[in-house]
Amino acid sequence: MEPYGRSKCLLNDRYRVEEPAWRAEIGVAAVAIHPGWVETDMGGSSAPVNIKDSVDGMFEVFSALSAQSSGQFLTYEGKVHPW
Repeated sequence: MEPYGRSKCLLNDRYRVEEPAWRAEIGVAAVAIHPGWVETDMGGSSAPVNIKDSVDGMFEVFSALSAQSSGQFLTYEGKVHPW
């Protein structure tokens, strides 16, 4: 696996270990979020999601965050994303 993909896997694994304690011990609600394939230098000009739509969507997801959604992996559209 290339370094970028490996780092993302390790970050997601660490989040899944830490998140239950954040929620139980200090009451923090947190989600991992997939911003989409975004038109950036990395995503390229053929990416289907523009930056504004991705950021606006993530803002909506974060605004609606609750203890019930904490611990999930969500897309910028608020849909559950498979690990």
